Amino acid sequence: IAVAKIGISIPLGKMYGGVGCAAGTAIALIIGTIIIMNIYYYRVVHLDIPRFWKEIGKMTIPMAAAFSICFGIGKFIEGTDVTSILLNSFLFTVAYVPLVWLFGMDAYEKSLFNWKKLKGVFR
Repeated sequence: IAVAKIGISIPLGKMYGGVGCAAGTAIALIIGTIIIMNIYYYRVVHLDIPRFWKEIGKMTIPMAAAFSICFGIGKFIEGTDVTSILLNSFLFTVAYVPLVWLFGMDAYEKSLFNWKKLKGVFR
């Protein structure tokens, strides 16, 4: 992948500068780590790659929804000070946790939470 990156980035860098180098890096990484490695894992290692990407997709939905919610609310929170960052982080967490519980976790993952033990922690 590194050799391919160099082979792609140098000509693109000469033509388009830094953007060409970044594009060359992206192309090499996408072809090498996403396409070739997933084919290898599926055919040689016999991992269930379609299922893996399905699970990744399920986790992406709550993240994108929480980000969208916080982006919309964040328009009303001005500033880049510590308080604004902490408030945005808190809002993201409040949005993300229920969304991932409802849409991102399966029954087994939910069963890993032992609510009786957790109740004892907060007493």
